[in-house]
Amino acid sequence: MTPLIRAISTVRISTRILWENIAIRIHSVYRSLLQSTESWIQREQLLSDFRCLQQAEGALFGLESNPLQPYLYEEAVLGSPCTRKTCCLFHRIENKKEDLDYCKICPLERSS
Repeated sequence: MTPLIRAISTVRISTRILWENIAIRIHSVYRSLLQSTESWIQREQLLSDFRCLQQAEGALFGLESNPLQPYLYEEAVLGSPCTRKTCCLFHRIENKKEDLDYCKICPLERSS
């Protein structure tokens, strides 16, 4: 992911926004997987996998520190609502399919 993030960030999008976008998707995937399994063992394995990703060393990403760590929350995987730390710039998109001014977890929307 790191090479892709670096390439995309050359168009003046903060790498923090991009890494948080990935973290938001990771939350969504794990939340869906946890909701769809009834096996306690599988749920524990999923949570263990999530924690490994959350606590991974930066070297896994080719970086000094884990770029996902500030954005991955076990509470979000378990279903608690979360607010982004960075703005994803959704409010700047023209001709949106959704009838929203801001994304549903926008930090700007909460602070205004």
